[in-house]
Amino acid sequence: MTQSSPLTQWGLPLLGSIVGSVTLFAIAPQAQAASFNYSDFSQPTTIDLVGDVKTDQASLRLTEAGQEFHAAAAWHDESQDITDGFETTFQFQISNLRAADDLYHAPYAKQGVSVVDQNGEIGGDGFAFVIRNKASNAVGYAGGGQGYGGIANALAIEFDTWDNSRDFQTWGNGVTEDYNLESSNHISVQGLTDGSYGEYPRYSLGYTDSIINLSDGNVHEATVRYEGNRLSIFLNSILALEVDDLDLGDIVGADEAVLGFTSGTGAAWQSNEILDWSYGGLEARESRTVATQAVPEPSGLVAFLGLAGAVAWQRRRLGKGAEAIA
Repeated sequence: MTQSSPLTQWGLPLLGSIVGSVTLFAIAPQAQAASFNYSDFSQPTTIDLVGDVKTDQASLRLTEAGQEFHAAAAWHDESQDITDGFETTFQFQISNLRAADDLYHAPYAKQGVSVVDQNGEIGGDGFAFVIRNKASNAVGYAGGGQGYGGIANALAIEFDTWDNSRDFQTWGNGVTEDYNLESSNHISVQGLTDGSYGEYPRYSLGYTDSIINLSDGNVHEATVRYEGNRLSIFLNSILALEVDDLDLGDIVGADEAVLGFTSGTGAAWQSNEILDWSYGGLEARESRTVATQAVPEPSGLVAFLGLAGAVAWQRRRLGKGAEAIA
């Protein structure tokens, strides 16, 4: 008579449960994660493109040289829950700065309107990372609007290379106060509730021009983190701007939002390219950590493997009984 070992009696059921648990352990975090990652944009099947956005160089080229008074946008096609915070990182490159009268003699130049800003800088106007209500416009104004001006219920973080102070003083009800001034190289957080002239400096929730040269032609990395009503913006891993007491859900008017990039040109232009982009919800990341520490709940796979183990054990047990009788 053959003796069956404890491993033979209990090993298969236990192994079935372990394998099922490990499988759930590996699969559950992915199912819970509210995240996405674009290593490039060569096949942007989940990106909605508005305007003449180019992807032929595996980047999102929102605007480029020669595009006057142009507005464009690119949106991830699935809305995200923003209430529990998030972190997003993207690389960008701004190059090929040009003033219209340098090359194509735009109508503005022919009318004697300068196409350099107050600081004599050329190239414009910049781009913005935008979080908007699903019901909002898909693209806004060109020029100083950077493709987001006019979009209601949105938060725009603009990476601006053009000083619009003169324009805002001329067309902004004659306002000349300090809060309507800016520089040719700055980051500003704009909270847009009704969308009307939301790009004006007076509506800025946070501003800095103590940053690297955004349009030096080099590749730079930006990280935006929203956690506990605090918005933090990093440039090349260095904290550039922080805005406290910012209720993003109140600005957007919803718990879920559409995320993307916008850009605009005027009589001057530049190439604004997004090279890669990743996003992750903070709550989803915490859930993944908890899930790896908790005992997995039974699932169809666990039940199946456990049943298979039990059947094998029962067959072994019946075989043992037959041996005993013999």
